[in-house]
Amino acid sequence: MAHPTDSTVLRHDATDATTRVDITSIAWNEQGTLLATASFNGQLRVWTTLGEQRQVLRQRRVPIIALRWNRKGTLLATAYLDGSIALWDTSNGQQRHEFRAHSGCVLDVDWLDNTTFASSGSDKVIRVWRDFDPQPIKTFSGHKSDINCVKWHPGGKYLASASDDGSVKVWSMTESLVCDFVGHAQQVFLVKWLPRSDKAILASASFDGTVRVWDVHANSCTRVFDAHTKPVDCLAFSSDGRHLATGSFDRKVCVWSIKDGSLLKSFTADDVVHDVQWAPKGRIAVALASSHVAVFDPLLS
Repeated sequence: MAHPTDSTVLRHDATDATTRVDITSIAWNEQGTLLATASFNGQLRVWTTLGEQRQVLRQRRVPIIALRWNRKGTLLATAYLDGSIALWDTSNGQQRHEFRAHSGCVLDVDWLDNTTFASSGSDKVIRVWRDFDPQPIKTFSGHKSDINCVKWHPGGKYLASASDDGSVKVWSMTESLVCDFVGHAQQVFLVKWLPRSDKAILASASFDGTVRVWDVHANSCTRVFDAHTKPVDCLAFSSDGRHLATGSFDRKVCVWSIKDGSLLKSFTADDVVHDVQWAPKGRIAVALASSHVAVFDPLLS
């Protein structure tokens, strides 16, 4: 990042100095003490908040598309380009289990609790899995194109999905399809829930350059954030639900007020922003196409 003065940079250099390593996904554990990073060359690493590399998990040399911690922070789920999902035990750095999850690329994973998680893929379906069970316990279908993202509601009642078909859908394990939100002009890359179990509000990021906020209970769009000039491919709520950070191909990270919709801060990076994650203690991690991850407090910078 160009502007934050208190940022920590995590380097992911390839063994060949002329080769750039693309960071594809980053994720804080729920405690905010560890940051996991994944790259297109299959590297999976775990870092401390001080920027120290704690672990390098066995490299599969298959592109990692997404990764997520379970609630306890004991397992990491990684989604791969070849349609598989791996579970990693972070206590010993070993692979715990592998699922043959989708007929195409696995595009996202998200944990409901410590043993149950959902996955989505280019095969247009969502599947729900349990640790060590080779068969899915639930399958959702209804999207007409690749499903880029799945996210469980903080209370576990709903599962949201975002697709290249331009829609955001909300599902329930008991009622199937709950809401079908349409409003974006292009593909929807990502959805995130407001971190409050008593609300059912989520934000979606689209290639149309906008971020929309949806209310499941009201079945409507309540706000549109429009400051990026290129596709928005990442977003994250602060742990208190007061702010939303968004990242884009335009190299900008924007920080918004959820209360009034105002743009509070804007930072310009030295390359495309691939991911942004907000830690519980206020710092955000920003993954760049330049193989760097910057960690800083956006409200103090």
